[in-house]
Amino acid sequence: MKHIYVGAMYKEGYVELPTGLNAFNRSWLPEDKARGLVIGVHGFAEHSGRYLHVGEALSRYNYAFYIHDLRGHGKSRGEEPGYIDSFNEFIDDLDSFINYAIRDSGVQNTILLGHSMGGLIVLHYLAKRRGRVKTAVVTGAATLIRYPVLQRILLELMSMLSPRKRIDLPIDPGLLSSDPSVGEKYIRDELVLKKPTLKLIYELYRASKEIWRIVEEIDTPILIIHGENDRIVNPEGSRRLYDRLRVSDKGLKIYPGMRHEVLNEPEWLKVLEDIIEWINKHVQ
Repeated sequence: MKHIYVGAMYKEGYVELPTGLNAFNRSWLPEDKARGLVIGVHGFAEHSGRYLHVGEALSRYNYAFYIHDLRGHGKSRGEEPGYIDSFNEFIDDLDSFINYAIRDSGVQNTILLGHSMGGLIVLHYLAKRRGRVKTAVVTGAATLIRYPVLQRILLELMSMLSPRKRIDLPIDPGLLSSDPSVGEKYIRDELVLKKPTLKLIYELYRASKEIWRIVEEIDTPILIIHGENDRIVNPEGSRRLYDRLRVSDKGLKIYPGMRHEVLNEPEWLKVLEDIIEWINKHVQ
């Protein structure tokens, strides 16, 4: 399905990836030749439809934007909602989706933009698939997830015994953004994952620990972004990430007053402008 946005061609539909995922995806192509291809990676429990404003805005800056619903999320098919066998499936899916987006758009300069769990996926991708992209931006990356010892042991055990068991994992919508309408829409959104499986939760936790063992492998220029008032993912994780990265071409921006979803804050265009400034420097 194609639509015309002002200054952009919007398309949505399914693509069968070699990994077995029938990925629902959305894309924006600018009217003029695209300077680069931005691949979005959304966060835990959400979906690509929450990034419509980002895609439209990026196209106005002459960037193509492609984003798919992650395995077990949104409208994508190939796995039951809220379940994955391994966090590495996200990484394999992303690699296949990048290949598809390059072919479909005809744009080679590739940039990754990941939020929250999507930011963690991007970090793993950069460490494990080096040299594939020009640069990356992560916002609110889920690098610090803490559970009490007994709860962590129980989670690991239950994820092995009953991996498909679903639990309520409520997120306070007021923690997403200082704009109340963002949380209200989130609650009403039928595509938001309300009951994830124990396996998905454990794999996310495990990946948040593993990244600290491989972070030095990242050699791609990267901009790290976080809201100072984020109470879902501790911004201290982004500060530590910046310090641990060995790559010299790196940036860190902590936005005062912003919460978890910096691209859904009232001043989100300021964040986008900073992202564009970073990307522009790396696709010349």
